[in-house]
Amino acid sequence: MSYEKDLQKFARQAEKAIDELISSKTLTPIAQKAAEIIKRRTRLGQGVAASGEKKKALAPLADSTKLSRKKKQKRGELSDLTTPNRSNLTETGEMLESLEGRAINKLIEVSVKGDRNKKLAAFHTLGRSSPTFMPKRPFLNLAMEDIKQLTAVLQDEFTNILNKVFKK
Repeated sequence: MSYEKDLQKFARQAEKAIDELISSKTLTPIAQKAAEIIKRRTRLGQGVAASGEKKKALAPLADSTKLSRKKKQKRGELSDLTTPNRSNLTETGEMLESLEGRAINKLIEVSVKGDRNKKLAAFHTLGRSSPTFMPKRPFLNLAMEDIKQLTAVLQDEFTNILNKVFKK
């Protein structure tokens, strides 16, 4: 084979590898892993103000919220994944359970399903000043260590794809 044909073959194989890397088939499991990372971190009481920043403890609960949660716990209405005093956005567990990761247009997206859960996520992320004050508790962002973990998974996947494409 001539040099030009070798180069053309290489270019086709590289393009095929990149197409597979950014396909929904490859990106969807990584998006789902991102959603799981956010769920786990939030249940542990950690949030991230902006993507790429460090994890920080979520703002503490108000005394009135703690009291309300104690009552809910006695009635069996508080999630088993939290306690009355723990700030981890898991009163019922519904909002965090609705988190889903998916691949759309060659991008990874993590979002909350359901109108009620979307409103709750917005309240927690942005906080509010009235009718009662609620501090910001941003949780939908990825910390730098989360990004590094997902990047390692993506690199492994790309290596597997390259090995598969170039061994033909």
